[in-house]
Amino acid sequence: MSKPGRNFWRRHLDSWVALALWVVALLLVVLTGGPVGLAVRGTIATGVSIVSSPLLWIPRTIALWPENAQLRQELMQAKSELSYLLEAREENERLREMIGFVPPPTWTTKTAEVIGRYRRIGNRRVIVNIGANEGILPPMPVMTTTGLVGRVLRVRMGAAEVQVLGDPQMGVAVRNQRSRVEGILRADHSGRLTIDGVPLTSDVKYKDIWVTAGVGVVYPKGIPVAKQLPIPAPSSHFQILPVEPVQNIDAVESVFILTSYGQVEKEGDVDQ
Repeated sequence: MSKPGRNFWRRHLDSWVALALWVVALLLVVLTGGPVGLAVRGTIATGVSIVSSPLLWIPRTIALWPENAQLRQELMQAKSELSYLLEAREENERLREMIGFVPPPTWTTKTAEVIGRYRRIGNRRVIVNIGANEGILPPMPVMTTTGLVGRVLRVRMGAAEVQVLGDPQMGVAVRNQRSRVEGILRADHSGRLTIDGVPLTSDVKYKDIWVTAGVGVVYPKGIPVAKQLPIPAPSSHFQILPVEPVQNIDAVESVFILTSYGQVEKEGDVDQ
């Protein structure tokens, strides 16, 4: 019995002979030169270059891996340093604003840092890092260079709880800075601010600024509080005007507590 390999060669002997003759003819053309030979050599060289080029890049790519890892590490370090510098710049700008802050007449200030905050249904408060030890008492008003934050509600020896705008249990008498119309700023349980008690015919426009009216003994007059939102159609003889706070309470980091002895009544609780 003959082997399968031999049968294969015998069955295709003419094809192998033709292939061998074609290869010999091709080598003769390439070696003898001439236009055809040059063209064939160029084609072969191009094919070899295409096939071998990826193989040449493999060791180069492997050699670049350590350098790429180092560059990634340096990039991460640069991003970290940039983040630190941006934070430092924002801190410097905030401190510059605080240094240049001028309190309302007859009021003095103490600077405090926000160290905690919580938001619950019916309560919106922040905690600051100074309290009874520094002479802080309820209901001293609290503000930033931008506008009103709220008022001191309770104090401990080294901390104070501040009731902020958006707390449903807090109301502020306000006045339209442009038209001098007055109303009461309140909040619902979701924290949305509105001004009510404003007559239907009052002169109020979109983007008007509302400031403290100075009624009572808690808030000095003229502190920015809220900005007027688009005015809805009235449903009664008085308008309920939606507003937004001029100060983003959630972003507050440093505050001023206004102290004016003789004007602030000692209300609220003092916790040890």
